[in-house]
Amino acid sequence: MTSRNKFIVERTNVLESNKTLAGAHTNLDTGRFGWYGKAGEVYEFEAYVVYTATAVTEGAAFGINSSGTLATNSSYVSEYNTTDAVTSVRTVCTAFSQPAAGSASPSTGPNVATVKGIISLTNDAFINVTGIAENSNQITALGGLTTVKWKRIDWPAEA
Repeated sequence: MTSRNKFIVERTNVLESNKTLAGAHTNLDTGRFGWYGKAGEVYEFEAYVVYTATAVTEGAAFGINSSGTLATNSSYVSEYNTTDAVTSVRTVCTAFSQPAAGSASPSTGPNVATVKGIISLTNDAFINVTGIAENSNQITALGGLTTVKWKRIDWPAEA
């Protein structure tokens, strides 16, 4: 009897220590918080970013980025709450370092944002989770609580 089932291993990475962001998209931990992707392979990912803000007026948003490669077949959603703690902002992203702007935080924290989707690359590269802080304040991603899960999903079926 043959099977078309795939055995796919999901991996999880935990942010080791707090990372303070102040400005445009910044990697949460360059080369350590994310995963190494190979050209042409397709990955599914989901990041949970637990963060605090210095003020509720501070804008925050999260995405993915990589240097030295381009994303192909990229589609992901960045989701986070706004100041009323009820309304969610969902931004569909198709390139690195999106969304381009954040939304005010629901509280000084902790808050949770999610970034999830699929991606393939033109070259081998490390994929980083990124964050943006606006309004000259600071966002801090919390180490030990912030995670990213990923798995390769384009494995050929076993014969």
